[in-house]
Amino acid sequence: MIVLLLGLAAMFTNCAKVSIKSVEDLDATISNTFKKSPMVGCAISIVKADQVLFQKAYGQADMARNTPYTNQTTQPIASISKIFIGVALMRAIEQGLFTLETPINDILPFVVKNPAFLNQVIRIKHLATHTSGINDVEATYFANHSILTGENVGGVEAQRMINELKFKQNSMITPLKDFMKEYFTAGNALYSSKNFNPTEAGTAYRYSNIGAALAAYLIEVKTGQSFAEYCNAQIFNPLGMSSTSWFLTNVIRPKMATLYWEKNKPLPFYTAATYPDGSLITSNEDLTKFLVEMIKGFSGASNFLKKSSFDLLFQKQFAGATPINFPSKETNSGVFWVYFSNGRLGHTGGDLGVTTIAAFYPDTKTGFVFLSNSETENLEDNVAIRTAQNTIFEKIKEFEKNN
Repeated sequence: MIVLLLGLAAMFTNCAKVSIKSVEDLDATISNTFKKSPMVGCAISIVKADQVLFQKAYGQADMARNTPYTNQTTQPIASISKIFIGVALMRAIEQGLFTLETPINDILPFVVKNPAFLNQVIRIKHLATHTSGINDVEATYFANHSILTGENVGGVEAQRMINELKFKQNSMITPLKDFMKEYFTAGNALYSSKNFNPTEAGTAYRYSNIGAALAAYLIEVKTGQSFAEYCNAQIFNPLGMSSTSWFLTNVIRPKMATLYWEKNKPLPFYTAATYPDGSLITSNEDLTKFLVEMIKGFSGASNFLKKSSFDLLFQKQFAGATPINFPSKETNSGVFWVYFSNGRLGHTGGDLGVTTIAAFYPDTKTGFVFLSNSETENLEDNVAIRTAQNTIFEKIKEFEKNN
């Protein structure tokens, strides 16, 4: 959500090869690595086609209560949320609401114009590939996050969120539609020319959480439903993802993992105005259901979407050269799905107290889910936690090869 974990994508290939053939081998190795690591809790699934080969959780969901992390434990998944925007776009295309080529200004109730290119056309595909020219102004972005009502804000970490990142409190966030209008239209409080990059749409890559949320908002405009309601009806309910929600509901909260900056340094729960870009809450069990369905869809074996929709979802959007500033750890982009240089297709996620991955190999149809309620990317000294994760990912890779 805040920063895409590109570093994690490179970790899959760096460790010494150790043959991990059985579930028992893998479990023992992960358990040993986890116990020596700074992680608080995590859950892992490994799948092949439509089968779950391995699914287990480690550590704690809440240290103070000594609550174990389980496969049913829920937590935010950060930027993995964006692949759900991609699936929602495919469903909307099936319903005839628009296409990837549709100019966003043909849909929006206000006009979005890059002040450096007033006559250019920004299309939905540009939002879906982070080539729209939209920029995330970090101060504005973070200031439109909020700590939820009832959370303890007395801790050091909570105070840093409030004082340094300017998080609001008591769930006070601007509704998605209002944030979009404020951010993109001149004369409003959140508008600035810095909200755009001096690059024409389609020519340069710039990862944009706000651009992703704008893609989700297009669905709201066309359907009259909130994006959250649309996902419930079109994705979560059909796939039986009963522990998945964009917001911390009364059903989800009892299963929720506490998020940690470091061990014994809990963070308060929070949300964001641009919630579709990274606020999805789910469990290892539910996210695994979703990944299995996506692998089936890639293979032409799913009826969840039309085959043409799955083909479009995963279609490599850059037929020739990739855009300027395209990440070196990526080779191409689907519709919010990332083709990594290690051969996997999926997405990573990193936010305050959150580290996540969901990805698969298109050729072998094997993949994995990794969820952790521990901070990784923003720690000043993150070598130990990255090393542990690196080891775990390499063992997962060995298990996949041998199964």
